[in-house]
Amino acid sequence: MAYQEPRMIQEARPKGKIYLLVAIIAVTLVAAIMTLYYRTWNQTVPAPPETRLENALRAGDQEFEQDRKLILVERLNATQSTRGLGDVVMELTATVKNTTGRRLNGLELRGAVVDAQGAPVGERTEIVIPARQALLKPDESLNVRVVLEGIKPDADRSNILMEVTGIRFE
Repeated sequence: MAYQEPRMIQEARPKGKIYLLVAIIAVTLVAAIMTLYYRTWNQTVPAPPETRLENALRAGDQEFEQDRKLILVERLNATQSTRGLGDVVMELTATVKNTTGRRLNGLELRGAVVDAQGAPVGERTEIVIPARQALLKPDESLNVRVVLEGIKPDADRSNILMEVTGIRFE
């Protein structure tokens, strides 16, 4: 019988098991990222807390109803754009004119986008005076802007509104 050199016996390396483990971890990470992205995509953006104009005349006051008619909201216009998250941002712009004959030192406006039934799809109330300027004198005009965020892209955006919700005189 001829002499044979001893051979080293090599054990099989568990390459297949490592590849399987790496693939499972990768699939789990991708699934977690997709879940977080999907939740962010379908989440509505909460509106910032609305502030109210202090010591203002409001709906229900007889003086408010009379003076509200004398504060004219003219040239109402809207532009819209889509954000990366998929929601729609609308910017409402208008010119507000004070024809009350008195100086305004506080003005609160509500901007809204409504559907065909008149229900708000997006709305926001902003204090434009004194936030943007101190006073609005009689027969003076002011350009105002209200930005509405978090509107769903498939929402019915039939009409836009901007109305006076609070007045304060000097």
